[in-house]
Amino acid sequence: MKIEQYFWDIILPEMTKLFIKPWGKRLVDINQRKRIATQFAMRALRRIMAVDALFKAGYYWESHALIRGGYEDWLQIAFLMRKSGETRCMNFATDIHKHDARVYDAFKALCGPDITDLIFREIPHKVLPFVGLPRTKTRPKSFVSLATDVGLHKLHSLETVN
Repeated sequence: MKIEQYFWDIILPEMTKLFIKPWGKRLVDINQRKRIATQFAMRALRRIMAVDALFKAGYYWESHALIRGGYEDWLQIAFLMRKSGETRCMNFATDIHKHDARVYDAFKALCGPDITDLIFREIPHKVLPFVGLPRTKTRPKSFVSLATDVGLHKLHSLETVN
């Protein structure tokens, strides 16, 4: 008896094997560039497992947000790794602190200082310099700019035809 498989069922084992070689052993003394790559790789692996669970349950539409998140991560990591050195990765770490400050400021604007102090307690020292700045000073890079930088502007800007 022939068992039919979907394309996803065939590529899933192959995709998970890709994680074994670089991340199958303990990582020590890694630089910022490898640290950032590892964070993205672990997100990708968890996302693959989540998409697989959704697919098996027949929730294809619900997987679209995860797949879109994967594409956005792919653009981000391509941008970060496109140039040698750690400068982009160091800037990315700072951008995370800026994003945390944006979340804090937005929460404070919505809920007030008393609730914000109760929920957030102490702001991390790396986030503090960005708290209260105008949003234009903490804005992340757009996905369009990332796609343009890595040569995928045409692909990123494609519009679907109904």
